[in-house]
Amino acid sequence: MFENIIEKLRWPLRTAFLVCLCVVLYLALDSAPAVKGLDYDKANHVLAFFGLGVLLRLGWPRFRIIWAILALLALGILIEVLQHFTGRDAAFGDVLADIIGLALAVSATQIFRMHPQATLAD
Repeated sequence: MFENIIEKLRWPLRTAFLVCLCVVLYLALDSAPAVKGLDYDKANHVLAFFGLGVLLRLGWPRFRIIWAILALLALGILIEVLQHFTGRDAAFGDVLADIIGLALAVSATQIFRMHPQATLAD
């Protein structure tokens, strides 16, 4: 049942992934600093990569999990490298926060796949 629902939502999930990817790239590479006084940088990284991870896993369910993780991890590292050219600081802690977000995304999608009856109301 869960797989049928995901199959019907495949293209909207893929579109949502691409939109989120563009938003994350824009926010990460924008030269303007984050709002002063609100330093939720690590939480933003966790949330962004959790969202990207979930949308990638659900939008492309046959994509091997290891390649999904590696692709998004490479994206996180690339963002940190490119931030150097926008006047922002790169930080290893940001990549670590990306990894935490990806781990949470993999865990959430695995739970959905293993126990679909517990995640969807009848």
